[in-house]
Amino acid sequence: MALELAFHLLRTGGRIDAHVHPMAWINAVYYVEIPAAVTHSTTGAGWLHFGPPPYDDARLADGWPLTRVQPRAGRLVMFPSFFSHYVAPVEVDENRTTIAFEVSPVRRGAASPEAREQPEQEWPEAQE
Repeated sequence: MALELAFHLLRTGGRIDAHVHPMAWINAVYYVEIPAAVTHSTTGAGWLHFGPPPYDDARLADGWPLTRVQPRAGRLVMFPSFFSHYVAPVEVDENRTTIAFEVSPVRRGAASPEAREQPEQEWPEAQE
């Protein structure tokens, strides 16, 4: 298995667009520092949202309820990697700091030089 980490620091207008992690098994977010205004947002600004996959196909929306997770410092949220998720834009000029990680299987032959030369999966960029 392989573990990949990404650190996200979002401020006013910062967001992470809807995506899935097709090569991973499990994803998680650990909330390091969350402004009170984000934690207590009534609109879900700066919250983790789950919903339909991010593809332009209305048929995929059926059966995927919209769900959001209230961020709170010290909270760990784990979910299957095929769940489409995004972070709604932050509306406060304070740090929303998280550590995201994914667990994925190691490719067959990953120890070989040829496998090490293959490009790694890229994380979606946080939008500011």
